[in-house]
Amino acid sequence: MELSGTGRAGRNGAVTQAAQKAVRTGTPARAARAQMKADRMTLSRQALAFVEEQNRRIQEQARQEQNAKSSDEAMLDFLDKSMKELDTCQTIAARITAGDKVPDEDLRYLMRHDPDSYRLAIAMRKPKPDPRLWKSALDDEQRESLASGDGASAVQEASPAAPARSGGRSAV
Repeated sequence: MELSGTGRAGRNGAVTQAAQKAVRTGTPARAARAQMKADRMTLSRQALAFVEEQNRRIQEQARQEQNAKSSDEAMLDFLDKSMKELDTCQTIAARITAGDKVPDEDLRYLMRHDPDSYRLAIAMRKPKPDPRLWKSALDDEQRESLASGDGASAVQEASPAAPARSGGRSAV
């Protein structure tokens, strides 16, 4: 389909243009009529501007939908990562509460990512005569996040510092 904008409306302009073209090129009238039967539409400048505005709006809406999809995917990725982190923390806390031994890196991970669960697990720990020694519940990505952060400072912050003892009296 051919869209063109003209100053005048109506079919007469298109018909005379096609007839003039047929006369110039020397094509028979039958070919000129066949050419005129092709899908053509002549619009006024105002109508053409309206159609272009509609197309622009449709394209803008498509862009917004695409941006919404990408932001939804980012939110889903964030929630998936958070749920994975929470599941790992709960697994470690359950092992501690049961009285089993977990690796030090798991303890640091739990202290850093869920300090409340760490405190609760330590407080509710049940002593076992023969505790099970667990392998780490962390995967490679979680180990990297623990290594990239300052794990040593998290351990020092979570455990109360022992008071320094001096040989003499302390001045208060």
